[in-house]
Amino acid sequence: DDLKVRFIVAYLLNWINILGADGQTALHYATSCGHSDCVKILLKNGARMDISDSEGYTPKDVASDDSIKELLQ
Repeated sequence: DDLKVRFIVAYLLNWINILGADGQTALHYATSCGHSDCVKILLKNGARMDISDSEGYTPKDVASDDSIKELLQ
């Protein structure tokens, strides 16, 4: 699974901070779902933590738990 995620991230690096329909980035989705490995890979590859979605929430705001929030310190 980690290899699949790495491949996808590598392929989409230019799109890593693109916004979805609700203004969320891949980092928003990964943090809200608790996918710590994805969060680490996204951050390592330049995902921005300061992008707010359409409701004004950053990836840290939507993080599923404290362990995910710690990754965003």
